[in-house]
Amino acid sequence: AVQTIERDLKTPQSLAIDHKAGRIYWSEVGAESISSAFLNGSDVKQIMNSSQVGGEVATGVAIDSKAGKVYWTTQCCSVRRANLDGSEMEHLTNTTNGGGIALDTEAGKMYWTSWMNGTLWRADLNGTNAEVFLSHDDMKFPMDLALDTIRGHIYWTDVFVGKRTVNRASLVDGSGMLVLNVSSAIAQTNGIALD
Repeated sequence: AVQTIERDLKTPQSLAIDHKAGRIYWSEVGAESISSAFLNGSDVKQIMNSSQVGGEVATGVAIDSKAGKVYWTTQCCSVRRANLDGSEMEHLTNTTNGGGIALDTEAGKMYWTSWMNGTLWRADLNGTNAEVFLSHDDMKFPMDLALDTIRGHIYWTDVFVGKRTVNRASLVDGSGMLVLNVSSAIAQTNGIALD
């Protein structure tokens, strides 16, 4: 059965789960914030709001449970992180039109989308060595992404009007780009998760 754990959210954009602590984290573009709660919806806490980071609105969210960090992208300007309780916020690197973010903690890397620029980015977890990981003529508006570190693939959704897709490429070097699904019937291909 479906259970609603939070109501009246203002344009929720992204979510991530801290399996170690049993908490869910989500960004709300309309509320310009990131919040957290236990998986049953209790103990809701705001982790950050845009006024703490110069008005930058959080979009994508990712969790590093082992290091106790929450990472996020912002719509306009940056990739940031903080402790899971929101303390010790850090600006990691600049970006534009940040969307989804995913972490490869074993390799010490983070990946994120720059959806208006048709680009996937990669950097070290501390924000250094930021580089364009993948940019392609067929990649228009990559919105969210997920990593399969076991099989060595990166997956992303593309929300280009008339050709919404789910895509895959090598996590090593971005080669072997493959469109897994093409549909104009899908209203929006925002989120993606792997099992």
